[in-house]
Amino acid sequence: YKPDILTGYFSDGFDLPYIKTRADKNKIKLDIGFDYSELKLKSGRETSVAINGITHLDIFKFIKKVMGTTLETYTYDLNSVATELLGEKKQDVSLEELPIAWDKNLNLGKFCEYCLHDSYLTYNLALKMLPTIVEIVKIVGIPIYDINRMGFSQLVEWYIMKQAPQFNEIAPNKPNYTEIQQRRLNTYQGAFVYEPKPGFYKDIVVFDFRSLYPTIIGSHNIGLDTLNCACCKDTAKTIDDENNKYWFCEKKKGFIPILIEDVITRRMRIKDLMKNEHDDKAKFLHARQISLKLLANSFYGYLGFFGARWYSLECARSVTAWGRSHIHTVIDKAQAQGFIVLYSDTDSIFMTLDGKTRNDAEQFAELINKELPGLMELEYEGLYPTGIFVSAKIGPFGAKKKYALMSEQGVLKIKGFETVRRNWSFIAKDVQEKVLDIVLRENNTAKALDYVKNVIGDLRSKNIPKEKVVIHTQLQKELLDYAAKGPHVAVAQRLKNKGRKIGPGSIIKYVVTQGSDIIRNRAKFPEEVKEGKYDANYYIDNQVIPAVERIFNVLGYKKEDLLETKEQTKLEGFF
Repeated sequence: YKPDILTGYFSDGFDLPYIKTRADKNKIKLDIGFDYSELKLKSGRETSVAINGITHLDIFKFIKKVMGTTLETYTYDLNSVATELLGEKKQDVSLEELPIAWDKNLNLGKFCEYCLHDSYLTYNLALKMLPTIVEIVKIVGIPIYDINRMGFSQLVEWYIMKQAPQFNEIAPNKPNYTEIQQRRLNTYQGAFVYEPKPGFYKDIVVFDFRSLYPTIIGSHNIGLDTLNCACCKDTAKTIDDENNKYWFCEKKKGFIPILIEDVITRRMRIKDLMKNEHDDKAKFLHARQISLKLLANSFYGYLGFFGARWYSLECARSVTAWGRSHIHTVIDKAQAQGFIVLYSDTDSIFMTLDGKTRNDAEQFAELINKELPGLMELEYEGLYPTGIFVSAKIGPFGAKKKYALMSEQGVLKIKGFETVRRNWSFIAKDVQEKVLDIVLRENNTAKALDYVKNVIGDLRSKNIPKEKVVIHTQLQKELLDYAAKGPHVAVAQRLKNKGRKIGPGSIIKYVVTQGSDIIRNRAKFPEEVKEGKYDANYYIDNQVIPAVERIFNVLGYKKEDLLETKEQTKLEGFF
């Protein structure tokens, strides 16, 4: 038994600590290290487990950190992730039956198969992720164990330190405790947001700056060794931020800008190569370009990270200031050319054609790109025949990052709605996505309204299956830190009382059942609830209606219209 890698799914947080605890309780020496040493548990903000001679890869941590923003699933449990990435699911077994089966030695085979299948899924997830992991190892130069547990800023720092000797750069010392505390107090203005006006729109074109912050660092030569240089004081372009003026050397390229431009251009070359490759080579090229993208996108955050060796508040401020400047320039020029700007956030701009053509939009992007410095580029992301921006909870403007678009290929793109949040039931997510699909694809508001009314009727008559009303909520902090004890906290406490390891990041599942007691006392484990015993009114008032209410508000309907049944007759019908 000499594996190079031992992988698990949340094995840092549960599997290996649990196995170690059981071994200690039964006085078994768990000496699985190559030197016959035991597991090493490291406690801190997050538990980690190391094994001498074997790389322990908790694939859950890597997927959550690296793949989290690209996954469609709203939970990171093994079943959801395996379904999306592998097209396979966990076996369906009731773990509530396990204690009795274990004590009485009855039908344990199905639980053994269940565990073996979990291992099979975890193994295949690790195989799928391994090319990307290996590429990050090659680029950054540190082992898999460390990469799996490091934040992005730490990866950037190790990459910079690896490159520093080639440029005769000496790494600055790590900040001490006092410096870190002082840095934590520093703040700076972030990205510009052009708030949208709520409404239903047609012919929306979207533009994105390609790798906005990384290309700003490279193109504007932003770095500690180029900041406010004496040689360019009177000639360099300046950027204003919070009453401060900054400029960067225009005669000599800085250390950080050289590194980030190299990362960006390498990724561009790899993406070109991918166009002519297939099968295994294409997979490895894809893994490498993803790794380079992650690295490049992390440089900006690193400059403002309080624990960074190459920390520079002035550089971080300058990056966002230049970002705001470039976005404002695009908006001003778009409006001058007759485009109607709907929305803009950080690196993207949404406009309606309003009588113009796709060719006009593409020519506009070319005009902007002629004036952009270095590697900066405004890309034409696409044309969306229909789109909707919903209203914020307070105020006349649309909610930031809360919109849905229908592409020319018929693909629904959703941002900020409950469908991509982790504290809603399947029925709420399904209804919201279906309503958006009907409105944007068919432009049929009446059909969407009838659909919602039918779902509400099905909930009242208990025709919606239990699995659709299970709510998934992720714990954000320790149970004792919650001032208000919501239903998910109450359920989490019950799980903890049963011996489950529960903490920040844990996904809690529950169903709100019928009754007159307060909600947290009616929140039950899904396994405890029989079909049809959920509280229909709770799901109508707290899940379905909130999921679609603001969509219908934009379309001219109120909450009362959604709750109105076909049997009800309006007052004017009697006159």
